[in-house]
Amino acid sequence: MGGQGHDKDTLEGFFDLLGEDRCAQIRLVSCDAGDWIGDVVRLHCTNANICLDAFHLVRWVTDALDEVRRQTWNEARRAGMHAHARDLKHARYALRKNPEDLTARQQAKLAWVSKVNRRLYHACLLNEQFRAIIAVKGRPALVAVLTLGPAIIAGATVSNALLHVGLAETTRHHRTLR
Repeated sequence: MGGQGHDKDTLEGFFDLLGEDRCAQIRLVSCDAGDWIGDVVRLHCTNANICLDAFHLVRWVTDALDEVRRQTWNEARRAGMHAHARDLKHARYALRKNPEDLTARQQAKLAWVSKVNRRLYHACLLNEQFRAIIAVKGRPALVAVLTLGPAIIAGATVSNALLHVGLAETTRHHRTLR
């Protein structure tokens, strides 16, 4: 629940110091996705929308991608496809790295994944789409998040590429935190 000074009691104390009138004027609160934070904000700032920080959003998507990679690797290993499983295991950095930063070897690994495992490659593309949205700054970012964010979440749900690790449910839950 947070370290000293980074906990529910401290946040509640902060809002108590602001008082009801000033809390009612708050329209946006940027925070991480800790449920305790959302609970306190909703209690004290009834007119505020919660905006989750980009770091946690990108981490969720990247963690989901890695979970898909691990599941795919385990499936290949259990099926006795040991060389294939080894190659999938070593694809981690190519899948997680920014496309513009890939080495030639990592580009080849990603091209191989696109040919041999559609589900994993789709999860990689969803990851990159989400990171691209988060990278946009200013008003275009708001438009991108409002229009493309739900489509990416829907894509994750329809493809079942990321759904099994709870990414779609988590982002839906936090989109409605008002």
